[in-house]
Amino acid sequence: GEFVLVNKLSYIGFPVGEAASLLPNLPIQNDKVFFPFRQPSRGEVIVFRFPGNRARFFVKRVIGVPGDILQMRDGHVIINSEQLEEPYVKSRGSRTMGPILVPENKYFVLGDNRNASNDSRDWEFIFIPRTDVIGASWLTYEPPLPLGFLSPSSDLN
Repeated sequence: GEFVLVNKLSYIGFPVGEAASLLPNLPIQNDKVFFPFRQPSRGEVIVFRFPGNRARFFVKRVIGVPGDILQMRDGHVIINSEQLEEPYVKSRGSRTMGPILVPENKYFVLGDNRNASNDSRDWEFIFIPRTDVIGASWLTYEPPLPLGFLSPSSDLN
């Protein structure tokens, strides 16, 4: 019954095509896309198109970013050989996986209630492509109220 407002400008990218060679100081990715703001960061809650059915939208927390070596041991996430502090996790479960390398322009996402979450651990494709990220979850509310801002330490119910 909760609604989520999404900040679609947070991670917006603009294709620059051949103009990329004329703009040497812009932060342009290999796919020749200019991101004037920033990329999703670990711990942020994002909204994305589900790659298995692009008509569906999912809300999950970014755990692995491009270049990370990620693994799970007994439900604990280890990123680049260091255990991730996750005060927002409701239940860890006991899953073990990895190590895996998060590819360029992709993200590994998990839900906060790991025992009941359908997330990167369960999907055939594992990683969310950058192009499927809609935006940052910004505000949650239950009609008619209460309102609450989301932050990397926010609790997803």
